[in-house]
Amino acid sequence: MGSSHSTLSQRKAEISQVVNGCILVSSRVVLDSPPDIARRLRNGIAYGHSIVFEKNLALWPLDFNVVSEIKQEKQLIYKQTGGPRHWEFTASILPYRGEKQTALLLCIGNKVGHDELRTTIACNTGNEALLILEVEIE
Repeated sequence: MGSSHSTLSQRKAEISQVVNGCILVSSRVVLDSPPDIARRLRNGIAYGHSIVFEKNLALWPLDFNVVSEIKQEKQLIYKQTGGPRHWEFTASILPYRGEKQTALLLCIGNKVGHDELRTTIACNTGNEALLILEVEIE
């Protein structure tokens, strides 16, 4: 079975795509309090970048390697992820289960008014998806 690759890009508060034909994965930026999706990011405010795996509809576990990168410099940074513009984790999703991982994201400036959170989701089946979440910065 060959691998497939798909890319989805959107400028909105959340982006979702079906990966491997059986699990919906979402990328979103959330406010800490109340836990809500952020529409526009502001300098000096902390947010969360969440990757959400909805219910795995396959009858077997799926393993994912997830890598998120921030496109621009000196606007957004990850904290406690091993690098200011890089966040990586693995997830093993059992059948009929889901998972959410969230990294601390700080808005530290506004150079161009927007930025991109580029998330590559690679499944152990060989399928891969690229979610590009474009965020506005005030």
